[in-house]
Amino acid sequence: MKNIKKILVTIFCIISVSVFSRQIIPKPIDVKIGKGNFCLSGSTCIEAKNHPDLVAYLQAQIFTLTGLNINMLKSNPATVIQLVKDSNLKMAEEAYQLEINSQVCYIKAKTEKGLFYGIQSLLQLIPAKNLSKYQIPNQTIIDAPRFAWRGMMLDVSRHFFPKEFVKKFIDLMAMHKMNTFHWHLVDDQGWRIEIKKYPRLTELGAWREDGVDKPWNYFIYPSNDQSKK
Repeated sequence: MKNIKKILVTIFCIISVSVFSRQIIPKPIDVKIGKGNFCLSGSTCIEAKNHPDLVAYLQAQIFTLTGLNINMLKSNPATVIQLVKDSNLKMAEEAYQLEINSQVCYIKAKTEKGLFYGIQSLLQLIPAKNLSKYQIPNQTIIDAPRFAWRGMMLDVSRHFFPKEFVKKFIDLMAMHKMNTFHWHLVDDQGWRIEIKKYPRLTELGAWREDGVDKPWNYFIYPSNDQSKK
């Protein structure tokens, strides 16, 4: 009976590690699941020094996901999210360590970039449910990017997208810890970036008429059209 219990516990631990590590995208270097849970609620507060932008970002994202208002100034908070930046930590520039116990969720990194990616992992661990309290399993995550250049391209020259779509695209890239946005703005289908010193770039090149039977420079010099001669 004891052996069966040990086997079941082992299987449960393996499944738990597999399930919770799959919640983090990309997959972290190492995930260790502990006992108990960290409770994210309206009684949670954030502790950080000299990182107002990161705090504001984390507050906004938690509110979007859960509707909870997580502040920095709360007396006797039930749980705490603590951002710890330490330049002496022996880790890569964009690496982070996420330590979650029942009282405190530590996000540790050498740089603000690392803290930002640690925040992304924490946000991915929040259950996608409408609750007053959110249980996040206690765990330790150690992670660092495998590649220095991690990017995606958005081609707005051939396929035009509105501003809000572009902003959402960048947000999704950040959520998946990508660090390079390749914005394809210029091609023969259209010139999509305004340069005030050269207004004719957008006056002539911001759209394209059907010129399949026209010479390459027809729209710049229409008088050179040889197709009708």
